Amino acid sequence: MAVLLTIQGCSRCEQTKHHLKSIGIPFTEINVIEKPKEAMKYATPSHLIVPVLLNNGKSYSWQEVMQLV
Repeated sequence: MAVLLTIQGCSRCEQTKHHLKSIGIPFTEINVIEKPKEAMKYATPSHLIVPVLLNNGKSYSWQEVMQLV
């Protein structure tokens, strides 16, 4: 399952979650502020810009996720 790294109050994070749900992509959300140790299981320091979707060893930026159909 895909992992979506987010933070609270992030409008792009909310847009990304809505888009993933609308196209039927299941994901687990991890708030990087609330659960930094859990987030670091999936991410590297280069993934510090949120939102980022991690799936099958690949990372997808907000712009890339919004282009998925």
